[in-house]
Amino acid sequence: PAPAPAAAPLPASIACFQWPAPTTLRHAFRLLAGSGGTQQLKMQDMPSCREGTIRVRACWAKRSGPWCSPVTFTAPQLQVPNLTPTPVARAVPGLLFLGWPTEMCEQSDSSVIVADYHDQYGGTGAKGAAVRLWLDGSRPLQRLGPETVDATSVVAVEGGYVVVSWNANTVRRIGSVTWTCGNLNRPWCALLVDETTLAVSEHRGGQVRLINLRDGLARGVVGRGILQRPIGLALSRTRELFVADSTSSVIHVFDLQGTHKRSLDRFANEGPHGLCFDGAGRLYVACATSRQVVVCNQDGTRLHTLQVPGLPRAIAVLRRGTVLVSHQDPTGVARFG
Repeated sequence: PAPAPAAAPLPASIACFQWPAPTTLRHAFRLLAGSGGTQQLKMQDMPSCREGTIRVRACWAKRSGPWCSPVTFTAPQLQVPNLTPTPVARAVPGLLFLGWPTEMCEQSDSSVIVADYHDQYGGTGAKGAAVRLWLDGSRPLQRLGPETVDATSVVAVEGGYVVVSWNANTVRRIGSVTWTCGNLNRPWCALLVDETTLAVSEHRGGQVRLINLRDGLARGVVGRGILQRPIGLALSRTRELFVADSTSSVIHVFDLQGTHKRSLDRFANEGPHGLCFDGAGRLYVACATSRQVVVCNQDGTRLHTLQVPGLPRAIAVLRRGTVLVSHQDPTGVARFG
């Protein structure tokens, strides 16, 4: 038989490329190589990768031309990338929500409070109080008191709780200090800014209300005239307030004096909802429309995503690094780590 034709030589620029994250469980990669990104590679790694030699089947072509026939080559000078396994979501067991879970807050004893909100326009009509859970199983699940029924956000403060009620348009402090802040326009998320200040997003008010934690009086507003439908809140290590706008799909950044600093507009048509920072300063964005959690830098540059079994609503990154995501359709709380 005639000898097999020699493999076509690879362009010299192919020796210089970067490995991206794997796109499938079978380690399929899609890369750009060559100057100006004029050549494209599609690569599949082989078992010999584990032996330190990468043997791949590659095809390449200029953007204006068709794909060439596959060839096989060995590139011993390249190192096998350190692949990070895809995070796997586990359901937090034993949770039964009469509405659907929303905002979450970690406590000093490592328990987590999950608000249980009932949508008055749907569901069975049953309403549930917030849930307190211990992920290590050291204590059974606990339902909080009736004052937390129908809350969208429950935050533990010294001597009690702060409860946000969407349907009642109120924020209440319950415990050793009590007060009610009313006349809010569909409040959703509450966030402790410091020991004396609470930030509350007013979803239909187009602003974030700053409230004195001691007496419930308003201290000011953030985002009026800029925000349309604010919902999720997060505070960075540099004391900047990140606000997710569910209508414009933009995350706005303000200082605590209310000055608008910048906007992250990289979430078009993804429906950003809940926000949270981890200990390394990475921003977690619950995208309800695309049904995933996007992990990114503070400028919006994406690092990776977490796949959630339902529509993600809120995120809590715990002190030990565990990530909790509350979701709807189906209802539950997913755990990563």
